[in-house]
Amino acid sequence: MENEALLVEGWIRSQEAGLQFHGTDHQASHALYTKDPEGNGVEIYADFHKEWWEILNTKNMADETFNISSPWLPGATLPITEPKYHTNPEITRVPGAIFNPRRIAHVALVVDDFEGQISYYTDVVGLDVAFRGPNDSYAVLGGSLSGHDLTIIKATEGQLLGLHHIGFEMDSEAELDEADGRMKAAGIQAVLKIDHPTKRATFLRDPDGLLVEFFVERSGPHSMVCELEPGVALYLV
Repeated sequence: MENEALLVEGWIRSQEAGLQFHGTDHQASHALYTKDPEGNGVEIYADFHKEWWEILNTKNMADETFNISSPWLPGATLPITEPKYHTNPEITRVPGAIFNPRRIAHVALVVDDFEGQISYYTDVVGLDVAFRGPNDSYAVLGGSLSGHDLTIIKATEGQLLGLHHIGFEMDSEAELDEADGRMKAAGIQAVLKIDHPTKRATFLRDPDGLLVEFFVERSGPHSMVCELEPGVALYLV
């Protein structure tokens, strides 16, 4: 959320609608935790401390008395209307890392009840549907910022439900080339590589088997994305 005041306003509406949250959080951000109708964890939050690294740092994490989370009661104090995030943050790099993405860009969920999940993420979470695929096989949703945040994909027979992948955006194709070279030198195999007019991407699996995507957007026309078949859309939208 843009600020704490909007988060509290949403929380008040959620209570009037009878929605349940299984936890709240107060530290570098104020957050509400719940689950969507298919059990995927959802966090709705607003930044509360602009210099978050002053709280979430190695010194505090090493202190056994430090609580990374503490209770928060929405609206107990006057909520802050000022956005507590940097609009143009300094991007730093991790020395020696194979990939250095600039941000986490989106997640993709495979769902059983397609329309039910669309309703949840629009009516409850407040995202907008940017577009739907052929025969409502998938949908791309976004918030108030540019780009898309969530892809919802209708499951086909035998397909696992839940998180399909997390997308990490790279600065450029040159950066992706350099990362691919470091990946090969380290003996890491890509699960899949995509070279499409709308996107170039490298997919890997993390140690727990989660699929992660490192990608660069291209300037292919929007219509090429809207017309993708479900099997391809799973990786491109």
